[in-house]
Amino acid sequence: MNIDVNIRITGGAGQGVHTAGGLISRMVVAAGHHFHATQDYMSRIRGGRNSYTVRVMDIPVRAGRAEADILLALDPGHLPHFLPGLRPGGIAVSDPPAAGAMDGVTAAPLKELAVSAGSPILGNMVGAGIVAHVLGISQHRIDQLLALEFRGDFLEKNVKAARLGAEWASGRLTERLVVKPDGAVARVIAA
Repeated sequence: MNIDVNIRITGGAGQGVHTAGGLISRMVVAAGHHFHATQDYMSRIRGGRNSYTVRVMDIPVRAGRAEADILLALDPGHLPHFLPGLRPGGIAVSDPPAAGAMDGVTAAPLKELAVSAGSPILGNMVGAGIVAHVLGISQHRIDQLLALEFRGDFLEKNVKAARLGAEWASGRLTERLVVKPDGAVARVIAA
C-alpha cells in the first residue's frame, strides 16, 4: 500500500463543504485512486459546523480514518474543534482567523481569492484548488471535472477560483503530497 491520504474539509452550512468534498473525490478517482467519503452534518442551518472527509488509497477503501493529513477549514472558527484531529506533520489551511495566527495553520486568503474569481461564495473552490496542488493534481484535470458540473459564467468562475487557489499554494506551501496515477505517493518540497 503506497497511498493513504485523509483530507478533511470543514465549514459552515452553506459554504460549499459538500461541493468541495465531491470535487476532491472526483479528482482522486480521475487520478486512478479509490476513496471513501464521510460526511458529517452537525447543522442544516446556515453557519453550522459541518465536515466532509475523503480518504484516498491506491486500493479499495471501506472506512474513514480519524486523523486528517490535510485539513481545509473554510471557516476559521472551526479550527479549535478540528485542528486536534490533524496528524502531526499534517497540512492545515484556513482563511486567516480573526484572533490571529494559529500554530500549524497556513493562513490562505480564501474569501479574498473567491471575490477575485467573481463571487464571495467560491472560497470552497479556492480551497479545492489548494488541496489539488498539495496532491499534485493538474489544473487541466480540475477544469475537466468542473465542466461536468457547471456551465457558462458559473463554470468560468469556479475554474478561476480553483486556479487561483492552486496558484496561491504553489508559491506558499513548502510540502506537497503527490498522488500520481501510477500509485506512487511522495512528499516533496515545492520549488
